[in-house]
Amino acid sequence: MIGLGEAAHGTREFFRLKHRLIRYLVERQEVRLFGLEANFAETLALDRYVRYGEGDPEEALADVYFWTWNTEELLALVEWLRAFNDGREVGDRVRFYGFDAQFTAGPAAALDSYLRTADRLAELRIGDDPASLDDDGRLADDEETRVARLDAADRVVTTVGERLDIQEAAHVAATDRGTWQLARRHLRTLARTRDHKRARHTDDSGRAIAVRDRAMAANIAWMLDYANTDMDRIVLWAHNAHVSRTEDRATDGTGAPSMGYHLAERYGEEYYALGFDFAGGTFQALADINDGYELQACSLGDPPRGSLTASLAASEDRCCSSISTRRPPTRGSRRSSTKNAGCDRSVRSTTVLTRPENTTIVASSPRPTTASCSSGRRRGQCPYTRSITVVLAVDQHG
Repeated sequence: MIGLGEAAHGTREFFRLKHRLIRYLVERQEVRLFGLEANFAETLALDRYVRYGEGDPEEALADVYFWTWNTEELLALVEWLRAFNDGREVGDRVRFYGFDAQFTAGPAAALDSYLRTADRLAELRIGDDPASLDDDGRLADDEETRVARLDAADRVVTTVGERLDIQEAAHVAATDRGTWQLARRHLRTLARTRDHKRARHTDDSGRAIAVRDRAMAANIAWMLDYANTDMDRIVLWAHNAHVSRTEDRATDGTGAPSMGYHLAERYGEEYYALGFDFAGGTFQALADINDGYELQACSLGDPPRGSLTASLAASEDRCCSSISTRRPPTRGSRRSSTKNAGCDRSVRSTTVLTRPENTTIVASSPRPTTASCSSGRRRGQCPYTRSITVVLAVDQHG
């Protein structure tokens, strides 16, 4: 399980480099599951496209809501995944899932469609409750509308949940087991989205982060089970704050365990978190302009002196020494390891994965190790046993 982060959502070089890494993981490491920091229900259209060629990928990306993903760079990745899958056995095709839980419209619409097929006698028709569908991911400006949406979500979660349980056998007979399981996941995502919005409504940033990151980790675990494939490897695309194995923090400084923290708790060393950073240049971001947020080209000056970003950017070689690593163990796979110059054993630490022109990629262990080495230093003091967080120094153009 590999989490690919990014220091900013609007950096072209991050997207292009992650595209290259994903191609490597798909072609050479047989990864067949891809997860994106996007709402679960809305990305199923992208899954249908990359697996079966159904639909329009540009429309599917636009329907995911995030400006972040409606880009040429991500479209190129989607098109490449489609080309890779074309002509392959269905069980050997890459699957595309979103694992986020921020929007109610997608899961509510999916549940409404499901009930119209699986349970025509259901008393609740979600589409008859417009408030539960009227959600573009933002909190309404007025208190009354916010409360109405939360109340609508409560009604859907309670009523549909009871119906799915009571009518399970009938629903499975009318559709199939996988469709029923998918409906349960839509309902679970809707419930977590409601909780996330309730926390935002009460200005509880720490609670909002906790609910969202826990929901994302749960969706990823479900994806591995639902895929029902012998391939147990997955690559994830999200912000550094989410893939990190520590805390995700809001702009006001409050924090909670990140998605990566929950994945590390569940999967241990099988979860690898790779963060991305840059030393300067321009990028796209939502900037606060005239009392509102607008997408703007932003820039940063030089990184602070003494920071890891500055150290990587100032490196004359631009390519770190190859520090040893162990491949995460997976069922049915071999372990592989490399050795450092100066060390007589492999330690779980840091490694250079590849070197695109003028860039440095470093993969990081979540915790420092305490292995000894032949350099004469005492246990725990070997320079090759330290864990770092920033894992990519992009060139001066961002």
